[in-house]
Amino acid sequence: MNKNRTSSNAIGSLVVIQSTPFCNLDCTYCYLPGRSSTKRINLETIGNIARVVFSTPNLSEKITILWHAGEPLVIGKDFYEAAHNIINNKKPDNTELTYNFQTNGTLIDDQWCEFFKHGNIKVGVSLDGPQFIHDRARVTRSGNGSFKEVMKGIEHLQRHGINFGVLAVLSRASLDYPNEIFEFFNKNNISSVGFNVEVVQGSNRFSSLNNDTEVYSKTLRFFETLMILSQEKNNRLVIRELEETINKIEKGPGIIRTDNEPIYIVSFDVNGNVSTLSPELLTSRHTTYGDFIFGNANTMRTLDDILENRHFLRVFDDVGIGVKMCREQCGYYPVCGGGNPSDKLYENNTFKSTETTACRLQVQVVSEAVLPFLENKYLRS
Repeated sequence: MNKNRTSSNAIGSLVVIQSTPFCNLDCTYCYLPGRSSTKRINLETIGNIARVVFSTPNLSEKITILWHAGEPLVIGKDFYEAAHNIINNKKPDNTELTYNFQTNGTLIDDQWCEFFKHGNIKVGVSLDGPQFIHDRARVTRSGNGSFKEVMKGIEHLQRHGINFGVLAVLSRASLDYPNEIFEFFNKNNISSVGFNVEVVQGSNRFSSLNNDTEVYSKTLRFFETLMILSQEKNNRLVIRELEETINKIEKGPGIIRTDNEPIYIVSFDVNGNVSTLSPELLTSRHTTYGDFIFGNANTMRTLDDILENRHFLRVFDDVGIGVKMCREQCGYYPVCGGGNPSDKLYENNTFKSTETTACRLQVQVVSEAVLPFLENKYLRS
């Protein structure tokens, strides 16, 4: 394989680590299998992950360690204090390291906030919007809504002055309420929100956004409304999809999707198994490819080992064909970069494909929503 296909200044820029597959919630659209398992990663494996990452030639000078998959807070802050000490001790002096937790927010308390502040740790909270929307899908294992517990966690973060972002899943139930969702986040002093559309993936075999002829137009109106509201409120609330699409259009073609290139993003599971490209592939299995495990931190030398793995090369060749198809066939390629491989695999049953639900509703729709704003902006200038 031609290793030059990976830009040297981005190798390993995002390292996703699954500290445990267990989650205290049971969200209806969750794609993760095995989230009832209470297994936790051991510190020896953490040390080996750090060794493998930091031994990689041409490693990015800025690396984010993202604790994700399952609910990372369930195993307690003492574990992360030990894990961060191990990683920090192996970090090269010229590497800037950032820690990030993606959490459902239900377990955040004063002690966690002190840990976040002391470690200068970034936090992302999963929150779908007002209670009547959030509690439809983000439920406990007994089927009760989790909204009140999440908001308590957010109150702790805000009281401690910890800045955080929100990740919301956009489902069919959300599309009729753009005003209510925007005002909810604005009223609760949320500074930024990103919307992930509900998709068929992993153990989630149904999406409320599929097989509905009105979904495209409703999603377009949803983001158009958010665009108008964000301008009226002077951009107090940063909406990821709008901001990123505007930036991509203004900067012009040439973007690189990190989930389409090898070892930009590397994901490690609780056993130290490693995957790359879309993080969602780590826990996936497919009838054609089997799993998407390309090595193990306990036996690997560096991340470059992935590039010599025959299984990876087969997957990456097919992903590349899909990207080429997007480049040749789709007018939205300049703001997309070829689509998410995992979305293609689960929706189209092959990497060698183009359009997906996520493509239509997070790329095409958002592009159409922001274009009138950009046209007016440049006409006024």
